[in-house]
Amino acid sequence: MRVPRTRRPRSPSPLLLFCCLLLAACVEAQYIDPSEAPPEGLDSSAWALSTIDCTESSDTGYTSGTPFPITVVTVDGKPVEVETANAYYVMAQAADAAGVAIQVISGFRTWEEQEYLYNCYVNCNCNNCNLAAAPGYSNHQSGHAVDLNTDAPGVLAWLNANGGAFGFTRTVPSEDWHWEWWGGGPGGGPCGAIIVDNADPGFSFVQGGDDALLAEGAGYEDDFYYQDPYSAFVTFTVGQWVPEITETALYTLDIYVPDSPLAASSEAAVDIAFQGGHVIDFVDLSNNDDDWVELASGLPLKFVAGTSGNVTLSNLSIEEPGSWLAWDAVRWRTAGDPDPAIAGEACDLSSDCAGNLVCVAGTCAEPCSAIDCPGSTCDPATGVCVDQAPYDDELLPDDSENLDTDQDGIPNNVEGPGDDDGDGVPNWWDHDSDGDGIDDEVEGYGDPDGDGVPSFLDDDSDGDGIPDEDEVGDPDDPTDTDGDGAPDFLDEDSDGDGIPDGEDPDPLDPDNPDDGRRGAADQPPPGDPPIGGG
Repeated sequence: MRVPRTRRPRSPSPLLLFCCLLLAACVEAQYIDPSEAPPEGLDSSAWALSTIDCTESSDTGYTSGTPFPITVVTVDGKPVEVETANAYYVMAQAADAAGVAIQVISGFRTWEEQEYLYNCYVNCNCNNCNLAAAPGYSNHQSGHAVDLNTDAPGVLAWLNANGGAFGFTRTVPSEDWHWEWWGGGPGGGPCGAIIVDNADPGFSFVQGGDDALLAEGAGYEDDFYYQDPYSAFVTFTVGQWVPEITETALYTLDIYVPDSPLAASSEAAVDIAFQGGHVIDFVDLSNNDDDWVELASGLPLKFVAGTSGNVTLSNLSIEEPGSWLAWDAVRWRTAGDPDPAIAGEACDLSSDCAGNLVCVAGTCAEPCSAIDCPGSTCDPATGVCVDQAPYDDELLPDDSENLDTDQDGIPNNVEGPGDDDGDGVPNWWDHDSDGDGIDDEVEGYGDPDGDGVPSFLDDDSDGDGIPDEDEVGDPDDPTDTDGDGAPDFLDEDSDGDGIPDGEDPDPLDPDNPDDGRRGAADQPPPGDPPIGGG
């Protein structure tokens, strides 16, 4: 085993200190973390297949001197950031299949651990004076670096030939043991973390992405998209995260909240499409803490192998301009297997049903197909017909039957998941579902003309043959000609003269000369011909 060259301890000169600071700056710019050499005197025959403990713990990581929360698990008895640990373990399994035993000898480091190694380097009085980055600037602290047992038989050769396929690269030419993971590889891993970042292929804007802005230098993996709330002057924008699920299981979900004033919405409505339905959760993106926030209150949701489920966030919000919506990263973590109920057995949630079965009307059933949904559409993201509730009531708060995402006074389960005006915004998220220029809140969900279509979906709510948009006047203060409390567009007799608007030559004039009545207002002005014949 190579033994690093030692030097006689001495006090650092000002020139040495300057060089150390200069080196630290270079380390930061190149994402290089010079670290200590592997342990000395370790018998290579002691290396065996890596072990991993997915029990998570929280610590403080550092990137370019900036602290952030970090989640670590344990690999070979060493703390390793959870995503790096997953990627590493998949690689270690492949190496073991080839007869090569890789192990981690150093993973995540705390500030105190990095400070010790840095002082050893500066003062040359411990750790063989090995090169070390300044505290806060090591990629061991950012969670991306691991030191591996490259002195063990076949390890270095295998890593050089195969490490890149698993996303690992050797970043310090003088240190064959120092490897870093910045994403990539086949994915998966025993700790069950699947992360889709805004820069990954699994994320896309399904609508309005051309106008979304990119914020660099913040958020998960250093950037995220943001956009103002939807309005007459802002494009309707929908971003969607689609995971590559490797195993059908229950998952808990988290969304990353970047530490940036450009993430400002306090009530971003996140729609989770899982196997069995939808659940909507509101996230305070303005709580800028550069950390993961649980979705759906930590409830396990079923996702099936493949790319059917998704998480969607649009910029539909009742908030003011400047309350920016942010699209960064979403994480899926395994939370166990579905319960074993088979088709035909009772269930409360789809998680009660085995495999890819869904819970429909309290019974486990096969996912829908086109023939199962007459008059509607089978939603491949959820395995249920879209004419069913757009979310699972059991997954929402106690007042879920009154959930009103767009806060227009009409519950989601009344508005439904359709898109009546074809603007790409589902009714339960659309402030004007029928596109007639009148807010749903103003129209309400009564049915004045009794045609079975509620007012917020009816272009002619009172059935008088006059479009609502022509009767309303000011949509914010609708006209009520006869003052009876029913605005004209909801009133079959707007002027209260007993003649339905559809039959009234002047439906806004209760004393119309042509209505066959007599009254003071019916008399013609002086000089005009008298009404009627001789």
